[in-house]
Amino acid sequence: KAIGCKVVNLHASNIEDSSGKEYLVLGLVWQLVKIQLLSLINIKECPELVKLLKEGEELQDLLSLPPEEILLRWINYHLAKQGSERRVKNFTSDLKDGEAYSLLLNSITPELKECSKDKLLALTGSDRAAGVIDGAKAQGVKTIIQPTNIVKGNKRLNLAFCAQIFNN
Repeated sequence: KAIGCKVVNLHASNIEDSSGKEYLVLGLVWQLVKIQLLSLINIKECPELVKLLKEGEELQDLLSLPPEEILLRWINYHLAKQGSERRVKNFTSDLKDGEAYSLLLNSITPELKECSKDKLLALTGSDRAAGVIDGAKAQGVKTIIQPTNIVKGNKRLNLAFCAQIFNN
């Protein structure tokens, strides 16, 4: 609770013997993973996030956003930097085709052949998703996401993958 986890209907005995309540323990584990992954997505750890301020916004407006929203802004910043009109509003359907990932990776490290915009955008579906994962690995990102997780729009794994790219 002290670090922000919601532990409704979860007790120590559920963790010790989770028979029938595995979903509660898995929910807790996901919260712990999410807290760790998003912990560096803040202005204190990354002062250059001030670039994400929209016209007419104050720094306090950016500081009040949850890390997930800052992460989406960061992705959209890189999409705009690539000259794309596309914007990402969620970690599900907006990432399914891998195009936003392709542009993001190319914006961060255009010099890597694995992150070549031309190479990644020429692929489709699962092939593009696999190329995106290879590009992220070439950048040094350690990840567990699979191409099918991207194509199916797995919210949790896409959020984790985006955070891993950011943190790297």
